[in-house]
Amino acid sequence: MTDTPLPPEARRAAAGLVALLLETDLTLEQRHYARALSRLVEEAPASASTPSLLGEVAFDRAVLAELYHYLPKAGCTAIIEQFRASADQILTDIETASTLGDVDRLAQAAHALIGTAGAVGMAGLAAEARGVVTDLRAQHPEMAMARAAKLRPLYDLSTLTLNRIIAEVDTP
Repeated sequence: MTDTPLPPEARRAAAGLVALLLETDLTLEQRHYARALSRLVEEAPASASTPSLLGEVAFDRAVLAELYHYLPKAGCTAIIEQFRASADQILTDIETASTLGDVDRLAQAAHALIGTAGAVGMAGLAAEARGVVTDLRAQHPEMAMARAAKLRPLYDLSTLTLNRIIAEVDTP
């Protein structure tokens, strides 16, 4: 998958294909991936690509709603805990790669963060990690490393938002 934005006509065509796919008989896992794909081809709000570290972060609540819809609370809790452990390790890898100037390792870790953050709805964090990958592909390692330095604080802020959303979902 490329990080280049789809032209509007390609986005509409992809959305149509995903809508058709969602009408077919899919397994739970296939349906989850189809919905995630559906969100990728929708028009993203401007705030999703440029989250603010001072205010509300871009967050896709539909992802968590799906998790809570299809899984018991214990399953969701386990997924969130696994996410936190994975994200922390990925962020450590990003920081290490940046310190060492290892652009290949940085690209791999940032790419991993895109999927990991997206899996729990952290759209702003995923977008910023995608920006790191895009900067590296464009041969701008300095820009990528500067952007990578913002990932840990953005993750911390996104985690606060995640905790608030989970508390709202858990409240009867």
